[in-house]
Amino acid sequence: MTETPQTPEPAPAEAQAPAPAAAAPAGPGNGLGIASLIVGVVALITAFIPLCGMIAFVPAIVGLILGIINVMKRGKANLPKGVGIAGIILNIAAVAVIIIWVVFAVAAAPDAADVLEGLKKLETQPATL
Repeated sequence: MTETPQTPEPAPAEAQAPAPAAAAPAGPGNGLGIASLIVGVVALITAFIPLCGMIAFVPAIVGLILGIINVMKRGKANLPKGVGIAGIILNIAAVAVIIIWVVFAVAAAPDAADVLEGLKKLETQPATL
């Protein structure tokens, strides 16, 4: 029996790690939307506090502007806009609550003036037993 010389089998091809994919071009970030959302939450909570709600007016307007800018930028890039829209809604709600508090304060001001006037009259009258 003659044996034919065996040729060595080729070594199995080593598994190579796939080449890293090219980074996708970065679209507009969501930083403005997150900022709008956070400012909206803080402004809305602050707006419910009587006499302190006016402090929240300027941040609510700033948050509203940030939300609008975020929605416009992400809309042009065809990206999700949910966080920016949530920020816009919260900031509009904060402004609405502030306006309602101001309306109530203005409506109550004449009554408060009458009460103060009555108290001053009581102070000037001598006490009778």
